[in-house]
Parts: sequence; C-alpha cells; structure tokens
Amino acid sequence: MFKGRVNRLTFAVGGGLASVIVLVPVYMVSAPSGRLPVEHIPTLLITLPFIFLYTLSLVVRRLHDLGKGESHALLSIIPIIRKANLIYLLSAPGESKENKFGDAPQKSVDWHALIRI
Repeated sequence: MFKGRVNRLTFAVGGGLASVIVLVPVYMVSAPSGRLPVEHIPTLLITLPFIFLYTLSLVVRRLHDLGKGESHALLSIIPIIRKANLIYLLSAPGESKENKFGDAPQKSVDWHALIRI
C-alpha cells in the first residue's frame, strides 16, 4: 500500500481520479437542492476512509520518489502547509535513480500504481 514510488504525472492523475470519484456523485445528489440529502451521508462516510487511504498512499509513494519518508506526509495535516506541500509534490522532479524506496518510476502514467493500494 505504501511501498514503491510514483512520478508527478501518476500522482496528479491519481489525485484527480480520487477527486472525481468523491465529488461527482456528491454533486449529482446535492445539485437539485443545494445540500447533501441526509440519506446519502452513510454512503459518503463509508466511502471517504477508502478515498483517504488511497490518497495517503499516493502522497507517501510520491514522497518516496522524492527520497523522503512517510513522516513528511504528516505536514499535510496543517492546512496552510497542505497547499504548499501539494504544489511541491506536483512540481518537484523525483530522483532519477534508484533510491532506498525502490526503482525510479516510469516517465508516463503508471496505471498499475494507480490501482495498487
């Protein structure tokens, strides 16, 4: 789940997919009234932990690509630092050679890494 590395592109695509999986259904059920109907809250509460783990897995594997450990993911808890951390994860080039977290990821989107949790 938290092993290996992902490049910037895979990280961006994975984050986008996670957002779409959560936001599109929420928008579809809340758009007519402008608020989320009460009957959909249990489904959302069941889904969100899985999306959280998926996103955390992407963040940790992206940090591995940058040669940093899992503890750096804790910085994302602080709201102001979260935005700066996201910009860093999306823009900083990963290490081009093998590091202690594994081989360098391929240059294109790694679809297998996206579905590996």
